[in-house]
Amino acid sequence: MCNETLLRQKIPLAIEKNEFIGYVELETSAQIKDIIYDNQKIDILSEGQAGELVFEKTPFYAESGGQVADKGIVKSENFVAEVKDVQKSHNGLFIHRVEVVSGEAKLSDRCELVVDEKLRKSTQRNHTCTHLLHKALREVLGAHIHQAGSLVSDTRLRFDFTHFEPITSEQLSQIENMVNEAIFKAYPVKVEVMNIEEAKKSGAMALFDEKYEDNVRVVSVGEFSTELCGGTHVSNSSDIGMFKIVSESGIASGVRRIEAITGSNVYQYLLEKEAVLDEIKSLVKSNEDNLVIKLSQTIEDYKTAQKELSKLKSVIAKNQINEILEGAKDIEGIKYVY
Repeated sequence: MCNETLLRQKIPLAIEKNEFIGYVELETSAQIKDIIYDNQKIDILSEGQAGELVFEKTPFYAESGGQVADKGIVKSENFVAEVKDVQKSHNGLFIHRVEVVSGEAKLSDRCELVVDEKLRKSTQRNHTCTHLLHKALREVLGAHIHQAGSLVSDTRLRFDFTHFEPITSEQLSQIENMVNEAIFKAYPVKVEVMNIEEAKKSGAMALFDEKYEDNVRVVSVGEFSTELCGGTHVSNSSDIGMFKIVSESGIASGVRRIEAITGSNVYQYLLEKEAVLDEIKSLVKSNEDNLVIKLSQTIEDYKTAQKELSKLKSVIAKNQINEILEGAKDIEGIKYVY
């Protein structure tokens, strides 16, 4: 995370705002306007050091609205640095937390800023799918559903929402199917900028309890979903690939949480489940078609064996007691064992 002093703008910087171009571009050339290290402005950030860089423009998305920041690299003729995090200051200035891998980053260097495209696209899939999930939850569970928090990264999405009881397996299946149907229908994803009143009239929903400016971005996934959102998204719902819920739980009174995955992460999830299934087949020596029958028989055999063992232990215990009693001593008409 970028240091809190810088985020609160206690250090006077060369610029007050920078331009975010990451909605349409993942690479750009920009000049280093400020370098901060250990809460102080410096002119050079050397190899192995971690600090903050400020540019006049950036393609790097700063953590906001539940979506994690982009990662990538910043490089020039003099240095290469990894972008570890991007945060916004109180007035919206994008601040890049970097670690210099080689060379020296110098003030006023002209640099190439390159976002990790693979991570960005995975994150976008999860973010757009969060909108689809929100809509599906309201359709299946009711209009009382409202977002209570979210996390969108390249590996998963987490969606917290208001609901008063656990979701049934049947309801989860309905929600998952509805989201996947929206993905397979290949809805175009449209982004419009309009004033907040126009957005409200369009029926757009806020994904979280955020403060919005006069002009807002309205993200529509076909006619399925319309949300106010400043995050990055896919251009078509089919880009998401597939959606899979991996857990549903309660996290507070009246608040539930769904965690899910999309795209290639679903494929990896299926591979892991397939590996577990193969191991089970090997253990019970069965093919997939007969696996349930074989497992049921194995469990039944185990229960029968447990009952027989219990009976046998009882018989052995009785025999041992009889043997002990037969060896009892008699002292003046009183029998005792030891």
